[in-house]
Amino acid sequence: MKNLLGMMMAVLMWAGCLNAQQQARQGLERALAAGAAAYAPSELGMARTAMADGAHERALEHANAATARATLVRGTVALRQAQQRAEQETFESGRKAEVTEHADLRDQVKRAPLPPGTTQLDAHAVHALVKAGKARVVDVRSAQAFALGHVGGAWRLSALELRHTPLDTGVTWVLYGQHGDDAALKEALDVLHARAVKPVAVLHGGLTAWQHAGLPWAGGQVRQDVAPAGGVDAHALATRLAARERNLVVVDVRGAPAWRAGHLPGAVVVEPQALVAYAQQLPVAAQVVVVASHPDAAQAAARTLQVNSTAQVMVLSGGVEAYVANGHRLLADGQTWSLAMGEVP
Repeated sequence: MKNLLGMMMAVLMWAGCLNAQQQARQGLERALAAGAAAYAPSELGMARTAMADGAHERALEHANAATARATLVRGTVALRQAQQRAEQETFESGRKAEVTEHADLRDQVKRAPLPPGTTQLDAHAVHALVKAGKARVVDVRSAQAFALGHVGGAWRLSALELRHTPLDTGVTWVLYGQHGDDAALKEALDVLHARAVKPVAVLHGGLTAWQHAGLPWAGGQVRQDVAPAGGVDAHALATRLAARERNLVVVDVRGAPAWRAGHLPGAVVVEPQALVAYAQQLPVAAQVVVVASHPDAAQAAARTLQVNSTAQVMVLSGGVEAYVANGHRLLADGQTWSLAMGEVP
């Protein structure tokens, strides 16, 4: 009778152990399904250790703790990602509205009629007049832009200076800006019209058209002794992007394939062969941040931009990898820039 009771007790204990082992194994499976390997590795490790030691009840406790922590962390991460997406959508919406506003202003300038008696001449026609000594060419852009590159023999005069400068007669006064439809150009033309200066012409397409025509121009090498560009960390840049600073320009020189795979918000990709032309289109007060795949490539691109523009140029410390590591999301849309586009986006 005693032997029978002992056998029954042993069977019950064995069944209990099997049940505890099965529950612990199921607990581990639930933990893994909840993502504990990524979000609760410590608790999961303790559960596996207890399981290997045969401490099934302890293993189940740790597995349940791993499941709970993984679920909490996953929820927190999902909430944070949703907030980031909402912030990014708000940011992109604001940037698009700002770009649309600027485009509307540019269109208004372009649509504004030229003063009566003003003609438009292409680059070769202007060049022929200059060679014949029958034209005075005036650059109405800023002094910094003029120093970086201008039509050979051109004067640099603003609209204000044109009001008080003695002007020759018997020649055609040819004015130009960067692209031929600049607000400064329209203002200068109004000054000449008010002074009854004739004849007056506009270089169609501005300096950009002159350069594309391959005609002689001066300048373009103003800042040769430039120091290495300073670095800006990912968090600081993300903050400035979120603030939508007007003068901030992010230039990605990693190449179009890398840029298409993922880039910073608002970043424009510029191929190395287009950097000089791109630099000469930058606004005088632009603040440029260069994104590259290697520090040396970033500094090389930054130097090209510094030498050929008046912009303040910095590089993104750590590149795209540092930006992502700081929890910031990359985009997969945007705009490339080429010589044919003419204007800096």
